[in-house]
Formats: sequence, structure tokens, C-alpha cells
Amino acid sequence: MSNRRTTSRQTTRPQNVADRALSARAEATAQVIYRHKMRAASSDRRRSLFIIASIAILVGIVLAGGYGVQQKMAIAAEQAALRAAQFASAVKAELRTGTVLFVPLGGNVCRRRLIDNTTWTMRDGGQVECDHAVSWNANTPESEQFLGERAGAVRTSFRQRNGNLE
Repeated sequence: MSNRRTTSRQTTRPQNVADRALSARAEATAQVIYRHKMRAASSDRRRSLFIIASIAILVGIVLAGGYGVQQKMAIAAEQAALRAAQFASAVKAELRTGTVLFVPLGGNVCRRRLIDNTTWTMRDGGQVECDHAVSWNANTPESEQFLGERAGAVRTSFRQRNGNLE
């Protein structure tokens, strides 16, 4: 029996040495794998942080660009409204008064009458030389106002005067 014990001890000893070598090798491999996983995890964290920072910067640029575009649009709209108001006031001033020229059958002296379109009153504008008064717009460019707009303004004032707002 003692013989068996020694053989069993001898056989167990090499197995223990082999097991120890395998376990040491497995432990070293596990450490290498652990280090690799840690490096990969830290690399993944860095990559994630880089992606998040890039996205945040892009969102900031888009928001800042949108704000700048909105500001430019607001300024352009304000300027357009100001030009429209100036044009409307110029049109009102131009349509506020009108001139009627009475040409005589003979002679070169015409009678000028001024019409106030807001009150529809006529007042005397004096006498003018017909040649000069008739040819005053021969050299001027076409008026910015069309005949239809002028007729529309007259029609609107009549409707407002009669209380017939349509």
C-alpha cells in the first residue's frame, strides 16, 4: 500500500505542477485579456466623448447659424416694411391733390384749378402759360402711379364718403 501512495503522490505532483503552470498561464492570459478590455473600454470612452463633443459643437453651430439667419431675416423684413410705409406715404401725398387745367378756345393763357382729394374742394391755382403747362410732363419719365391706382383711390374715397365700405 505504501507503494500505491508514493505512486499516487508522484502522479499527483506532476499534475499539480502542470495544473499550476496552466493556472499561471490562464491567469496571465486573463490579465492580458483584462488589460485589453480596459484599454478598449477607455478607448471606447474617449471615442464616445469625442462623438458627444462633436455632436454638441455641431448643434451649437446650427443653433448659432439659425439665430444669425433669423436676425438677418428680421432686419430685412423691418427694412421692407419701412420702404413700404415710405412708398405708401409718398403715394398718399401724391394723390392728395390734383390739378385741372382749363384751356381757352383762343389765346395762350390757361386757368389752373387745384383739387383737394380729401375734401373734394377746388381752389384757384392761378393763370399759367398754356404751352408751358401742357408740355411739363413731355420730358418727365412715366409716373410711378398707374391710372388704375388713381381711379381706385378716387373710388375708395367716394365709397368711404357715402359710408358704403365694401
